[in-house]
Amino acid sequence: MSSSSSNPLPVQDSAESSGREAILDCACTLFAEGGFAGTSMRKLARAAKTSQALIHHHFGTKAGLYRSVRERLVGRLAEAEVLTPESTAETADPVEHLTTTMRRYADFLLQNPEFTRLSTWARLEGDDEPWSNPEELLSPMAAALRHLQDIGVLRRDLDVSLHMALLGGVVEHWVSHQGLYRQIFAPNENLDSITHRYFAQTASVIIHGASARPELS
Repeated sequence: MSSSSSNPLPVQDSAESSGREAILDCACTLFAEGGFAGTSMRKLARAAKTSQALIHHHFGTKAGLYRSVRERLVGRLAEAEVLTPESTAETADPVEHLTTTMRRYADFLLQNPEFTRLSTWARLEGDDEPWSNPEELLSPMAAALRHLQDIGVLRRDLDVSLHMALLGGVVEHWVSHQGLYRQIFAPNENLDSITHRYFAQTASVIIHGASARPELS
């Protein structure tokens, strides 16, 4: 059999994969806009310019499609590498490390606004189901933080899971309200500048506390 006669299968596979991704694109947008309850399969099919039967073929149920959207966004977060090897080096400055980590997470949220919107909808709809396998996503980050504890950059008594929750909450709150805070607190400063100052100050307070130090008073 010639090589040309074996081409159709990869082409079909590619077309099917492309169709699945197009459905995920539309689903990500619509679920972010209206939540799970407010997004119908009919609306999804219309937006993706496909049939409900094909959506069921790829994802089974609406819940299956919703899980796939979540897994896709979690995968993007894993690829963002919020904690990088250079940020866990022995010479890393703790304040700079935390500032960089928070900026990386903020950048991810700004580049993937559906992540925040879907999280908000999940809370409003009373959905506490983990988005994906949390161990797969959080274990590398936890390992990086434990390494920082081992080399003396972070305190050994810190619960690294709670530390991640703390930093995540700080970043998510800022990203959700940064426009308003800029208008109130620094109307003449550009958003990138005040964002950096906010994370740098937060990192400094986490590392050094808010009490006045003799060398800074």
